[in-house]
Order: sequence, then C-alpha cells, then structure tokens
Amino acid sequence: MPAQQIKAEELRAVSERERILALMHGMETEISHLHTQIGTQAERIKLVKGFVSSAAQLNTKGYIADIEYKRRPQDVLEQEQRPKLRSHRTSSRLYEPCRL
Repeated sequence: MPAQQIKAEELRAVSERERILALMHGMETEISHLHTQIGTQAERIKLVKGFVSSAAQLNTKGYIADIEYKRRPQDVLEQEQRPKLRSHRTSSRLYEPCRL
C-alpha cells in the first residue's frame, strides 16, 4: 500500500512539474510579446512628438487651429502612459510564478 501511494505521489509531482513548466513557458512568451509592444510604443511616442514639433511650426504660421495644436501634446501624454502600463503588466507577470 505505501509503495502505491509513493508511486501515485511521484506521478502527481511529475504532472505538476509539467504543468508549472508549461505555465512558465506561456508567461515567458507573453512577457516577450509585451516587451515587443513596449518597443513599438516607444517608436510611436517619437512619431507623435515629431507631430507636436511640426504642429508648433504650422500653428505659428496660422496653418493649424490653436485647438488642434493644443491637442497634440495631449496625444503625446496618452502615448507615454501606455508603455508605463505595459511595463507594470510585464513586471507583474515576471513575479507571478513566484506565487505558485
């Protein structure tokens, strides 16, 4: 009887190890995707900041309405917030396996 229990426990341990490894692999993949998204978002921020600079020049010449010009920095702030949220999600996912 004890030998059967030991064997059953060993099988459960192997199964649990496989489950945890699969979970970790999935999290590593998700984290990798999040890092890629953060890089893409950084490029978007550069692009939007360029729009702000261009809009400033056009605004001084009267080619862009003041309201449109004032909206551009708001777009930059929104774009800058997104990577911070993703970084927070990435950090949370990094430490999640520790809670298993």
